Amino acid sequence: MKNLDLNENNVPVDILSHKDFAPLDEEIIEVQAKDRRKTILTIVGISTTLVFLFFYVGHIFSTATVEIKKSRADFKFSNTVILANQTTTSELPFAVVEVTDTHRESIIPDVVNSSPKKAVGSVVIYNSHNKSKINLKKGTVFIASNNIKFVSDTAVVLPGYTLDSAKQIIPGQVIVKITAQNQGSASNIGNADLILANYQSQKAKIYARTNEVIAGGADQMAYGLSDELKKSVSSKIDEALKKSLFIKAGAEIPDEYILYIDMFVYSPKNLIISGTPQTLDVSKEASLIAYVMKRKDIEKLIKSKLEITEPANPQYLGIENLEVKLVSLPTDLKNPQTLQLNFTGEGQVVSYIDTTDLAKQVSNLRVKNAKRLLASIPSLESYKIAIKPNYLRIMPKSSKQIKVIDVYSN
Repeated sequence: MKNLDLNENNVPVDILSHKDFAPLDEEIIEVQAKDRRKTILTIVGISTTLVFLFFYVGHIFSTATVEIKKSRADFKFSNTVILANQTTTSELPFAVVEVTDTHRESIIPDVVNSSPKKAVGSVVIYNSHNKSKINLKKGTVFIASNNIKFVSDTAVVLPGYTLDSAKQIIPGQVIVKITAQNQGSASNIGNADLILANYQSQKAKIYARTNEVIAGGADQMAYGLSDELKKSVSSKIDEALKKSLFIKAGAEIPDEYILYIDMFVYSPKNLIISGTPQTLDVSKEASLIAYVMKRKDIEKLIKSKLEITEPANPQYLGIENLEVKLVSLPTDLKNPQTLQLNFTGEGQVVSYIDTTDLAKQVSNLRVKNAKRLLASIPSLESYKIAIKPNYLRIMPKSSKQIKVIDVYSN
């Protein structure tokens, strides 16, 4: 019960008993406990938030490297002779591409021809018309495409044709020296076909072809080139023509075809010389006949000849590294029915895998799920995943942060 007293100023004062006070030490302990709980909860909340942010930021800026080894099979050719045929149903079909070009050089003349001369050279005569031999007399007339005539220096016997094991015609052939009928430089010709005057009706099967440049023809008092300079200029022009023709042929061939460096025939025509005493214009026209094959047909040949087991989604590598050469020149250069080819070289068949698509497939997956996905791809021989930071167990969210490396191609 409260007692009311008056202080010295006669103001009533409440007198409180001990029962009106709570124990101060218990209240302080309770407040301290609440503060500790609040502090612990705050620390736990901040720690959880920091850990979450740590992993979240790590995931956002993480990168991954996926090393893969594609399934593969090796192949090797060693002087393997293949018979190619122009028909599309053959074991190895081929196509014929022909391009032409002309190259010119300005040359200062180094000789003056004081007397006219006749051009001389030699030709190979072919007979795919009959099996009987043909006696050709001395003075047999040959006609070039520019109607320039030549005569044989000697009499020769032209054999008849024979058949090989595949029943293909092997023409009979003989070489003979020829001389131009008329004097002058017009009779100078390069590689060319000539018609035998007495066999014009059979010109497709009985004909001649130069096996060297027909040269030496000279006009009266004409400025010209010495044989040495002429040979040098001709070689220089040939090199320029071969390069330009090969590039030109490559540009005309569709992407699915392959042009091999030893799979073409270079056919230059005669060297033409004209101009003034100060400068001669030397030109030559030439053609390039290329025999090309489709990439898929070569792949088919590799599989059939070598009996390799292709991996899943096969992609042939090293086909361009194969050396493919003509065993011998065909009789009909522009329209041969068959070609004997020699294959030498090696390469690989590997599985094709779209690395960009693969990166998209494994992005944002748990590492164990990404490994499970990679293990299910038959085109892969093996794989390895590395993530930065390395404490993460989930792949980067963006495929752009995932680098897929083919171990065999590096």
